[in-house]
Amino acid sequence: MKQNLDDAVSLFPFLDIMACLIGILVLLITAVVLAQISQNVEEVAGKRSAAEAQRMAHRYRQIAQQVEADREKLEELQQELREAEELKAELEQVVAQIEQLETEQEEQIEQQRELLAEKREELEQLELQIAEMGEQQAELLAQMAELETVPEPHVRIVPSGTGYHLTPTFIECTGDSLVVHREGELEPLRLPVRGLASNETFLALLERVREQPRGTIVFLLRPDGIATYNTAHNLARRNYVPNGKLAVAGYGDIDLSLFQPGGAP
Repeated sequence: MKQNLDDAVSLFPFLDIMACLIGILVLLITAVVLAQISQNVEEVAGKRSAAEAQRMAHRYRQIAQQVEADREKLEELQQELREAEELKAELEQVVAQIEQLETEQEEQIEQQRELLAEKREELEQLELQIAEMGEQQAELLAQMAELETVPEPHVRIVPSGTGYHLTPTFIECTGDSLVVHREGELEPLRLPVRGLASNETFLALLERVREQPRGTIVFLLRPDGIATYNTAHNLARRNYVPNGKLAVAGYGDIDLSLFQPGGAP
């Protein structure tokens, strides 16, 4: 039996609706999934960004600390470099001074060599002079030996002046002593000039001469006996003893024979 087409059931609108519903559901599911994925991605990206930021901040702090340490080290190196440059300048100055000293030392050594050569020449001349003086000394010694064999002449004291009425006591004044020539004695009496003011023998002699009515002392002055005469003369004057003096030429023996009885010319 043939059916009427208008009365037949059509499923096309239902399928369309189902297709639309399915499409909508797919779109919704896709949107939800995409939203979820986007949120997860954003969360992951946020977490990664925060971790990266923290890591970068930590790295920055490390780099800043390293830079600060490097800056301090650089300042230390710069200070050491300045000190090294100063030390280098000082060393260069010391080296220059050493070179100058070496130059001066070489000059001094050369001068000393020249001076040594001059001194050697002078020494050779002195040696020649010493040799000549040695020869002259030998000649003089020979002459002195010859002269020593010749006895020195006696020194005769000649009476002079107006003092013939006096009774003289002759005292010879030498460099370090008084020699008292005593009448009738072969050996004269020698008194040291040191401590003469307290010498009892000399004081007794002064007293004996002072007590004589015409007593006087005649000091015979040797060439080296002036100081001795001054000492003895002052002592005689303080003791009120008349005295006079006669100069004696040379160092020969004193001859008083003209003052002996019958010896006057």
